[in-house]
Amino acid sequence: MSRREERVERYRVALLSCPTAGGGVHGWMMGAANFAAAAGVPPEEAEREIGAAMTRRPSPPGELREAIRKAYGERERRVVLGLGPVPPKPKPKAAAKSAREFIRRGGAVDEADLWEASPVRIDWGEEWWRDAVALLHALFRPGELVFCGERYGKTVRERDEWCRRWERGEAIPPFVGVNPLKAEGGMTGGGKPSPRCDGAVAVFRHAVAEFDGMPLGDQVKFWMGWGLEAVTAITFSGGKSLHAILRVNAASREKWDEEVRNTLFGKSLIPLGCDKTCVNPSRLTRLAGARREEKGGAVQKLLFVRGALP
Repeated sequence: MSRREERVERYRVALLSCPTAGGGVHGWMMGAANFAAAAGVPPEEAEREIGAAMTRRPSPPGELREAIRKAYGERERRVVLGLGPVPPKPKPKAAAKSAREFIRRGGAVDEADLWEASPVRIDWGEEWWRDAVALLHALFRPGELVFCGERYGKTVRERDEWCRRWERGEAIPPFVGVNPLKAEGGMTGGGKPSPRCDGAVAVFRHAVAEFDGMPLGDQVKFWMGWGLEAVTAITFSGGKSLHAILRVNAASREKWDEEVRNTLFGKSLIPLGCDKTCVNPSRLTRLAGARREEKGGAVQKLLFVRGALP
């Protein structure tokens, strides 16, 4: 399959994955428009096809046309990671051996550059609930069970149920687990039943990485230098760190321990200064869109996010 055929296929898949009404349609629409632009679909055709695939009519009526305009306008100006044409393969660089080397590779960048690199255009202003919805759509598929809540909470709901609640104005909780959970829960290491422990994880899709001991500006440079190819989302915690959610797709708990805990973290990220407590599959991350009252109401903002999982 040629690269163009791959991009057309991605667009066709996106057309089939519009969320239910009120469950993140705006973010899906922007993602589908970006896929259409990358595939070279004429904008008039894209507007017609995306409109036909939507589970609700655009509101306001010009919302879809504006999404098309932005996607095709951005297409002329920049390559959107994961959507644009594949650039010529660069000459391989020597492996970096320290966080400082990755920071140097990141160059003179800041949060605005990270935002510009996001495959989904995060352009909904201060409608913070859209941050939370976009994050859940990037991490989970429809029907998957998600924990959201306080650090020691136990509330687990389907992805789209969380999204509907936030769209209706329900407060966004501070934390989210990054992997889908089993309906029956699991057992903790101490032998107690729990709805959201490591034993309750159903799919080992993502891991969380954070560098609390690194200045915030250097964290942005680090991730840009480390590379965003395996990054699904990056959230500003509202405090002193960025939380990067990495796509690992471990096939089982055994593979997680081997490939993620021992190799990715043990041999790569932890020696670079990553928080050592990030190695478990039920790890929580700050949920984008929530406010931290203990930090003066600072918002946990989404800075980079990929499109919805098909």
